[in-house]
Amino acid sequence: MWSQLFYDVLVPFDTASRKEIKRAGYTTTDFVTMNRELFGDLKRFAEAHGLDVVDIRTLDSPSAIAPSLSPLEGGQPLSRVLDKIFYSPKKRSSPADLPI
Repeated sequence: MWSQLFYDVLVPFDTASRKEIKRAGYTTTDFVTMNRELFGDLKRFAEAHGLDVVDIRTLDSPSAIAPSLSPLEGGQPLSRVLDKIFYSPKKRSSPADLPI
């Protein structure tokens, strides 16, 4: 049932987040296995805390930080929610280093 509800659970990763995912103990040599492990932990977390589908999807809610952003109906895709746990953008030395 969960896999049908959470069709958007596959988490893409970049090199930096792959290192964090591996450091957390997940398999990183097999993309499908890694995602199955992440999804299993997310499912256990939700069940342990009584969270439903919408609750999980709102764990990443940009509108909570920037009220001018309107929240997505039904919340963020799960891949974005999980990605936030491991994603760490490169530090920039100055505003001039930001992409335009």
